Amino acid sequence: MAEEKAKGGFSLKTIHYIITILLILVGPYLPPVGPLTQEGMGVVLVFLGVIYGWTFIDMMWPTILGLIGLGMVCGMTNVLAAGFANPIIPMCFMSFALIALLTELHVAEALIQMVMGSRFIIGKPWLFVFVVFIGAMLCAQINVFVSMILFTSIVLDLCKQFEIKPYTPLPAVMLLGLALSIQMGQILIPFRSSALTLVAAYSAVTGGMPDFLTWMAFIIPLAIVVIIVYTLICRFVFRVDVSPFLAINKDTFEKVVLTRDQKIALGFLGLNIIFLLLPSLLPKTWALTTYLTKMTMFGQVAAVILVLMLVKKEDGTKLFSYSVMASKGMSWEGIFMTAFIMPISQFLTADTTGVKELIRMALQPMTSLSPYVFIVVVMVFAAIVTNIANNVVLAVVLLPVVYTFSMQMGLSGYGMSCILFVLTQLALFTPGASVFAGLAFSNQEWVKTPTMMKYAITAVLIMVVIFLIVALPYSMVIF
Repeated sequence: MAEEKAKGGFSLKTIHYIITILLILVGPYLPPVGPLTQEGMGVVLVFLGVIYGWTFIDMMWPTILGLIGLGMVCGMTNVLAAGFANPIIPMCFMSFALIALLTELHVAEALIQMVMGSRFIIGKPWLFVFVVFIGAMLCAQINVFVSMILFTSIVLDLCKQFEIKPYTPLPAVMLLGLALSIQMGQILIPFRSSALTLVAAYSAVTGGMPDFLTWMAFIIPLAIVVIIVYTLICRFVFRVDVSPFLAINKDTFEKVVLTRDQKIALGFLGLNIIFLLLPSLLPKTWALTTYLTKMTMFGQVAAVILVLMLVKKEDGTKLFSYSVMASKGMSWEGIFMTAFIMPISQFLTADTTGVKELIRMALQPMTSLSPYVFIVVVMVFAAIVTNIANNVVLAVVLLPVVYTFSMQMGLSGYGMSCILFVLTQLALFTPGASVFAGLAFSNQEWVKTPTMMKYAITAVLIMVVIFLIVALPYSMVIF
C-alpha cells in the first residue's frame, strides 16, 4: 500500500517521527504545569512521546529515543541502572533462549496435535471449541506467535476439510477466540511474554516485586472464566453452528508421541517455573528461601540453564547451546520496552516530580464515589480503550492511577492491578487493538472486518460485565 502523504510532500510517518522527537527531546524543557516540577514535566513528556511513537511508528525506535530523553532528564546512569541493571532484564536473556529451544524442537506443534487428537472431545463440538481456546492459551507459554499461527492454521484447515464456507460465523468467532486466548495466555505466568513488562511496571510503581504465586492463583482461574464466557457467548448469543465439527474423529489429527528431547525441554521449562515460584511457596524463614531470594529471578533461571547446557541429545550432541538459542529467540523489542518501562514508571511516581500530586488533583472530583464504583468506571474505560490502543501500553499508563487510588481507598493495589492487566487483554474490536487481533483480522479470505468487529464489540461488552462481577469478589478472597 502506498504511504499516505501529508501536505507539502511529507509522509505522515515522517510527521509522526517529528512529533515523537519534539515530545521526547524538546518537551522536557518546557515550563512545568500545575504541581509538576521541571523534572516531572520532562518525565511526563518523555512518556507521552514514547506512547505516541509506539502508537504511530513502532515499538523499538521510540523506546530507544525514550531512554535517551529520560536519561537527559533524570541522569543516564540512573535510567540505565533502573532499567538494564534490574534482574528482570538478564532473566529475559535466559528465558528467551530456553523458549527458543522449545520452538526449535517443535514442542508446541506436538502438544497441539496431542490435545486435538484426544478421544474425549470427539462428538462434542462445543467442547472441541473450548479445548482449542484453552490449548492456544496454554501453548502461548511456549511461544505466543507460534501458538497463534499454528492454531489458526488448524482451524482454517478444518474449515476447508469440512466445507465450512468463508465469511460465515464459525471462522470469525474461532479466530477472535484464538486472539483472546493468546492474549490471556501471555499474562498467565508473571515471568513469561507480556507479563514481564507488566511485572516490571508494577515493580517500578510499588518498589517491590509482586508475589508470583498470588498472581497465578488470581489470573489463571479468571482467564479460564473469560474463555468459558466467550465460548458461551458464541453458543447462546451468536448461536454459531458448530455441527461441522461433529465430523472430527480419531483419524482427523495425526497421532504424536513426544520425543526424548522434547520431554527433556518441557521438563526444564517446568523446572524453570518451579524455581521462580519456590520463594513464594516456601516459608520465608527457611535458608533455601533466603538463598533463592538472593539469587533473584536471573539467578534462579540461570541455574536451570546451566544444568540444561550439560544435557546431551539422543544422538549424543549438545541439546542446548545458549549462544545459538539466544540468537534465535531473543525478543529485543520486549527487552528494550521493559528496560524503558521500569525507570519511567519509577520516575513518574517519584516525590520529586509532582506527578503523584497531579494524579491526586485529577482524582479529587471522583473521591465522592464509592471505591468500587470508581474502580468499575476505570476498568470499563480500560476495557474499551484497549480495543483502540496497545493493550500493554494502556495497562502501564493506567497502573499508577489504579494502584494509587486503590491504596488510598483501602483496596488491594495488587488485586486491582491484576484486574486491570486482565481487562486490557480484551483487545479484539479492531485490527490495531493488538498484534493477535490483527492476525485474526488479516485472514480476509475467510472473514470480513465488519463482521469481526460486530462479534468483537458484543463479546467484549458482555465479558467485561461478567468478569467484573466475578473478579472483584474473588480479589477480596485472594488479596
